[in-house]
Amino acid sequence: MTTTKITIPRYGHVPGQPLVLVPLYIYPLGNAWQPLFDIACSMPHVEFVAIINPCNGPGTDAIPDANYAAVLQRLSYGHRSLDAIFRDIDVYHDWNHDLRLEGIFVDETPSDPKLLPYMSAIARYTRKKWHQTSDRFNLIVYNPGVVVNPAYFEDPNLVVIFEQSESHWRSPEIQKSIAQVPPELRSKAVAIVHSLTESLGDAAQLTNEIRLLGFGGLYLTEQVGGGFTVANILVRL
Repeated sequence: MTTTKITIPRYGHVPGQPLVLVPLYIYPLGNAWQPLFDIACSMPHVEFVAIINPCNGPGTDAIPDANYAAVLQRLSYGHRSLDAIFRDIDVYHDWNHDLRLEGIFVDETPSDPKLLPYMSAIARYTRKKWHQTSDRFNLIVYNPGVVVNPAYFEDPNLVVIFEQSESHWRSPEIQKSIAQVPPELRSKAVAIVHSLTESLGDAAQLTNEIRLLGFGGLYLTEQVGGGFTVANILVRL
């Protein structure tokens, strides 16, 4: 089996290339991740980016435990001090490169424009660290979960600007907020929508809506609050 790596340029996702950003907050015991592997292999035209969270961060060990190590080989992978964050990034970076950990997802990204220098420092440190020892592309994703100042799109490759339920997505207030994102930046925008119905037709319609808005990536799940298993909607595609 071969894999193809699609490089996402500095100023956004490859235009027209579908991207699914999967919050894979599932302990990889046994075949827990197998449904995602099966889906990704069956959809070679779609880029899947899996987010892992071994221990609310990388944990205290120099390398991940055996269960994470086994499955990571199959993936392409505002108040905290910067020094503490940099130490976590160092740990992730030092994991065996065969595990294919290829980026950093910054959860609970602050949305206050005053913290832009703080976020920029994290992104630039990550890039510098990866480029020191590897010519592989590294992905940086911010997750404020809300629409942010356009300047927030400068450093990361992707920005999650929506992480709520389908009913929230359809509210006039949310749609008005999303409309404020400049069209030229939307290829970096990601929507994570939970609490959908299990109708494939509804999921397909919402996927089309998000893509027509120019978003670079999405993740849909019928699970309330996002859940901790691979979404049935994905499995049934």
